[in-house]
Amino acid sequence: MSQTNWAVIDATHADAWTPAHRQESAAVARTSYARMLHDLDRWADAFGSRDHRFVAVLEQGRPWWQDELSALAAERRLEVPFDRGTGPVFLLGLLGCLHRAPGGRIAFVSGRHGWPIALQDEVLDASFGAQSMPAIHVYGPAGRDWREGAVAAFGPMEAFLDAFRLVQPGLVQTFLRGFRRTAGRRDELIEELYPYLPEIDLYRDVLAPAVAAAPRFSARVEHRELSAA
Repeated sequence: MSQTNWAVIDATHADAWTPAHRQESAAVARTSYARMLHDLDRWADAFGSRDHRFVAVLEQGRPWWQDELSALAAERRLEVPFDRGTGPVFLLGLLGCLHRAPGGRIAFVSGRHGWPIALQDEVLDASFGAQSMPAIHVYGPAGRDWREGAVAAFGPMEAFLDAFRLVQPGLVQTFLRGFRRTAGRRDELIEELYPYLPEIDLYRDVLAPAVAAAPRFSARVEHRELSAA
């Protein structure tokens, strides 16, 4: 397995661990959240070592995730104070991955709209492994527009960063300036920036407009059965 494959898991949406919207007990909601984390973690296993992933969680959800993530190194946890959507949390993980493995590939999966039950070995085929593969692969359920309900994506790290630079240049500059000011200390960066970030969706606000604006970007959409959100 190539050491340049990284994954970012997003579990920062507050309703994942708030039982009120589910009309169920806190214990049942907590079990559901733990199952989501477990499934997303298994999904990320298809992309490489557990040492090559970040898991993003909400600080106030610590009682819900601390047991599930107890074996994960602290430096692999992205603890954010607020849910600002998939865009900022993915960019935070992406920049961390680029620092460690420039030129590599990255997978992103979120539990916001359900999540892929399994990808098995298909992501490791020749099309994924090809260094020249330009397309960003997007996963979503059949019958749903990927721009509004995708659950996963993977592709070259630089392609994702180029998409952000094209359509969200201000967000990229905000993060890069923050990295310089904090000398790369991630906790300080999050504390300084996150409260003031806009809510940005990776698919609707970054990838979709990038694909529409520039021929060099393309999205290959795959449909999969999802678990219940």
